[in-house]
Amino acid sequence: MRAAAVSFNMFISLFPALIFLFTLIPFIPIDGFQLELFKILENVLPASAYELFYETITDTIMQQNTKLLSLSILLMIYFSSNGIMSLIEAFNKTSHNIETRKSLNLRIVALISVIGISLLIMLAISLIVMSNTFILKFFSHHPEILSKGILVTLTGVVKWLIVLVLYFLAISILFYFAPSKKNKFKFISPGAIFATFLQVITVLGFTFYVNNFAQYNKLYGSIGTVIVVMLLIYISSLSLILGFELNASILHGDKTFREKKV
Repeated sequence: MRAAAVSFNMFISLFPALIFLFTLIPFIPIDGFQLELFKILENVLPASAYELFYETITDTIMQQNTKLLSLSILLMIYFSSNGIMSLIEAFNKTSHNIETRKSLNLRIVALISVIGISLLIMLAISLIVMSNTFILKFFSHHPEILSKGILVTLTGVVKWLIVLVLYFLAISILFYFAPSKKNKFKFISPGAIFATFLQVITVLGFTFYVNNFAQYNKLYGSIGTVIVVMLLIYISSLSLILGFELNASILHGDKTFREKKV
């Protein structure tokens, strides 16, 4: 139930957040930024979900629309922070914490989390573009070191390592700063590691299943794409909650052990 509640709010916040992110792209002075972002989305999302976003995304990033950017910022601030606030509520219930922060303070925490995650996404894409450019330029001057096939593999490995590390940092930010009561875990926690790998495995597995076996579009028509997106968000939300629950369980077990020992 907690994952379902988080999924609904995340789904509502998804489109404003994407519009905001893609409206920013023309203002980012890095060649190949939007192309690399498209590649990552195409690799991660099911084909039907990618097609749902593609037209809206391309229309948005073709021009630097200041008015659209301003509207997107306002929408993103409200809806995206709602999504984070629902996640915070789920974390508090998992660890049996009572929310003591005022509504405004909670909104600020959620907003800071959204901004931090957005910056991490842009940093990830920027690092991928720059690392790919560096690798290609370096080995173009030293072709005797690696073959073309190995070079392609190397750039792919570097890209996904960057995505994985920064994705882990985003989850760690949520686990560390979002709950009402700070736990005893450090910034890098077992739950964050577990949630990262669980989310990567389940999302990629679900994407493979949808692309190769599922027939959502044939069964439900155009609404099948929306169902796919909702299921994808639900899986991601469930992975986050399970990761945080692992942290809470470890802390509870450690507390129980110390009490029995005394």
